[in-house]
Amino acid sequence: TFHSLVIIREKKIIFENYYNGLSRDVLHPLDAATKSVVSVLAGILMKENSSVSADMLIIEAMPGYEHHYIDVPQKDQIRLRDIMSNSSGLWWDEWSSPYTDPANDAAAMQKQSDWTDWVLTKPMIREPGQSFNYNSGNAILTGRVIEYFAGTNIEEYAASRLFAPLG
Repeated sequence: TFHSLVIIREKKIIFENYYNGLSRDVLHPLDAATKSVVSVLAGILMKENSSVSADMLIIEAMPGYEHHYIDVPQKDQIRLRDIMSNSSGLWWDEWSSPYTDPANDAAAMQKQSDWTDWVLTKPMIREPGQSFNYNSGNAILTGRVIEYFAGTNIEEYAASRLFAPLG
């Protein structure tokens, strides 16, 4: 769906319009673009913090969510690399139904108050790292790992470590 069109020329906005009831102040998911930005932030964090590696178990950065790992041996083996490569092994389906349908996992997640908790309620259907399954919830888990080790929320981390340096 087309949401907006902004044209910038020589650092000035020359055209800006929003569609389908949206405006500049209405936030909405950026879907795949979010996954790319979160992955870049994870790379920055790994460079800055030697405690963070692609091979680390994500359970290390999930205090308060341990109950999701009890008696689910595969879930406690999910590594940062697995969630960053969409191979977490968690059940997820955002292709069978449109994003406007509550049966779509990404749409259902957006209606939850705690997205991390909701993603971690999903059952394991594969061993972590074994096969690709496009999963917007994995980007949420990656963001949680970033927040835990950066000691700040992901918006602040992105602003200071990625967007400010890019100008």
